[in-house]
Amino acid sequence: MSNKEKALKEILNGLTMLYIHIKAKPKKDYYVDILLSFNRALLQLDEINAATVKSLDTAIESISMYYYVPYKGWMSRYCQDLDSYNYSATLSHLDAFITVNRKIIEKLEKCEYVEAGIMASSVQNYPDFLLGRYEMLPMEFFETQICYYKTEFGGIFLDGYAPLFVS
Repeated sequence: MSNKEKALKEILNGLTMLYIHIKAKPKKDYYVDILLSFNRALLQLDEINAATVKSLDTAIESISMYYYVPYKGWMSRYCQDLDSYNYSATLSHLDAFITVNRKIIEKLEKCEYVEAGIMASSVQNYPDFLLGRYEMLPMEFFETQICYYKTEFGGIFLDGYAPLFVS
């Protein structure tokens, strides 16, 4: 696995943890800054590398030690179990993560915590799906996992990214 693949895997693993935390306790004041830090890293696309991960770690540490300590423990355990994944296919999904992070930020800033939590819940398995840990047909994953938010609140949620899930 190349350094770029390892770095992207670490960022996706970090997103999994973040979405799980937002789902469980959406009222933490540091989530917006952490989501923005992840978006800065994701915007580097195929230039994501070890320096990107280090910069993200440093940002998270400076935002909240309360979040950072379990984050580092999660990363040291969770990132070890994967040998390979489809890196180029995963790159095509990064814009979807940036979009969902922005949508969660909007909900958090409006104090719409239940919606933010459901939104995070609907994408918490998305990184694992791309990394091959969550086995399901792509469109089935989109319709049952990502569209969960839509079934709860209606409206448009990542609909423009559905073509990424066509096998």
